[in-house]
Amino acid sequence: MSQIFAYSAIGTTKKLKYDMDVDKDNTYISFKIIAEDKNNCILCESNEVNVLYSEIENFWIGVLYGYHGTTLTFRTKGVYDLYKVYNNGSLVAETEDPIIELPYKLKNNELKWILVECYSNDANNWYVLRWISTKFSKIPSRDKSKYKISVVIPVYNAKIFLPRTLDSILSSSMSDIEVILVDDGSKDDSLNICKWYAKNFPCVSVISQANQRVAVARNTWIEAAKWEYIWFVDNDDVVHPLMYENLYNACKITKTDIAIATTIIRDDIRDKKPCLTLPGINDRIIVYSYDDVINNMHAKDNMYFVAIWNKIIKADIVKQVHFPTDYPNKIVLYEDSAYTPTIYSYIDKFAFSKDAYYIWDKRKQKTIGTASTMHKNENTDNVWKAFIYAYSYPMYNRNEKHWELSDYASFKRLVESYDKFDEKSSLYWYWNAKMIELIKNNKLENNKYIMQDQHLCDVVNELLSMV
Repeated sequence: MSQIFAYSAIGTTKKLKYDMDVDKDNTYISFKIIAEDKNNCILCESNEVNVLYSEIENFWIGVLYGYHGTTLTFRTKGVYDLYKVYNNGSLVAETEDPIIELPYKLKNNELKWILVECYSNDANNWYVLRWISTKFSKIPSRDKSKYKISVVIPVYNAKIFLPRTLDSILSSSMSDIEVILVDDGSKDDSLNICKWYAKNFPCVSVISQANQRVAVARNTWIEAAKWEYIWFVDNDDVVHPLMYENLYNACKITKTDIAIATTIIRDDIRDKKPCLTLPGINDRIIVYSYDDVINNMHAKDNMYFVAIWNKIIKADIVKQVHFPTDYPNKIVLYEDSAYTPTIYSYIDKFAFSKDAYYIWDKRKQKTIGTASTMHKNENTDNVWKAFIYAYSYPMYNRNEKHWELSDYASFKRLVESYDKFDEKSSLYWYWNAKMIELIKNNKLENNKYIMQDQHLCDVVNELLSMV
């Protein structure tokens, strides 16, 4: 039988009534949500749904006056497929992400009776949860003396999406955050947007440099970051309001130096499937060993392991490794694939939080790239040379304590691409020379992981026979 929950309007005293024991964190229950006012008059109710108890207990609406107007963020347990926002009974906006920018500034009296509908497509059966609010939480002021996380954002020609990204970060439930914007020679209005946020939000600072690509932009502020953790965010994605808090807590609970967020891919096919394919574990926070991570890093659906943008990392580790910049022909590509495995070699265990969400925006309607790369403007040979440099980078910069497994993972990924070339390729002999250089410099013939892999062993022996 369904459990009926009496649920008063957000911002007033909540009353959750049920007649059974509930595991608030893990139990799915079939129920209706009823929103009541103080006089017990029903304001609205949901259809019957099956969701976690904690989804209704933790709902919260944040209001931030951003660059475009009023930004509303929705703090829910998970990420829904669609959010609809009503003001005084009229639909004013809808979005696929837990953030909506209204292109005007709402006054306090206009914020009354906001209704938010959250839709989820579970096995093609749409259901809706409705929340109504007569009170809103303003974004807290941020005390510089208490910062715990430095959020570093390289910015390049991002005027369309940058305000949304910044508003989602500034709406975080965790107030102990500073935001560092590095404008990498933008040719649009991005720098002015950066300056606007720095003027209006004390936790935001900005620096401008001539265009030197994303790797240099990130390196610019690695040394400047002062606080306990560093996070590299792309200038056109969205973070969930609870993400920073959940990742920080995951690090503290598990005593790890890194925490990884679930990555939600947003493309033109409405699909919020998280990137997570390691063996299923029901715990909300999972601890992986270095072996777990490095052996699954390049799996098809595990790009969240390679990407740099969905992690908080201890600052004293980040400062030991810089993003690669000495690319052939100065073509800066695959910098995450170079940097992340290198950082991993300094870490023994990793925390993964299922309740922290980073939203990677890949929709075709986007008109900008995440960073100032030259990927589409360069010929294939130059792109492949950049690939070789990036995937070789960890083998020359990794921590010695994980040298064998680190070199094995990098070499295996290189060989997967090396196998695609034949003698007719213009890059064939360039590849051979670079691979022989790697083998000799890193003594790969003595690497037990490589020599136990028959194919990799054959590649090593074949290349050494050419010397």
